[in-house]
Amino acid sequence: MDKTANEDTTAFAEAMRVIGWEYEVKDISEDSYDMLMNKRKVALAYKDRFEGEDNGTWGDMLIEQTDYVLQGKEEYLKHLARYIYVCRK
Repeated sequence: MDKTANEDTTAFAEAMRVIGWEYEVKDISEDSYDMLMNKRKVALAYKDRFEGEDNGTWGDMLIEQTDYVLQGKEEYLKHLARYIYVCRK
């Protein structure tokens, strides 16, 4: 799914409006990028230990899950967004 203009233009926000629910939103996109960057650094730092315990495939998977951060934060934020919605009936 492509990134929308903002948190109020997502399919989820539209669904909340359709059913008449109120919502508050927290944009955690930058926090998500920072978390992925940290996850990548840790996975790379412990790559040898993963392999030493026959968990090399697991370590590689963790690293691959963070490939998005290689493009840099500015580019990441152009294409990906993460929001937390708190909804009220």
